[in-house]
Amino acid sequence: LNWAYRATFGVNLTITSSYRTYDEQVALKAAKPTLAATPGTSNHGWGLAVDLGGGVQTFGSAQHNWLRANANSFG
Repeated sequence: LNWAYRATFGVNLTITSSYRTYDEQVALKAAKPTLAATPGTSNHGWGLAVDLGGGVQTFGSAQHNWLRANANSFG
């Protein structure tokens, strides 16, 4: 996925957040209560999620549209 993204945009996918410890989940829930999962239930805490940046996170951007069109090809 990253190779194809880099071939299109000339840069690597940007990971802004990945695994979060329980304490990090608690802190994030306190800071962003409507955006963060209940601590202990977060996919980040299970190592199953990443947050992406670099334009991918912005609905309608070229990067976002590319990821939506291509992500399923990479599982």
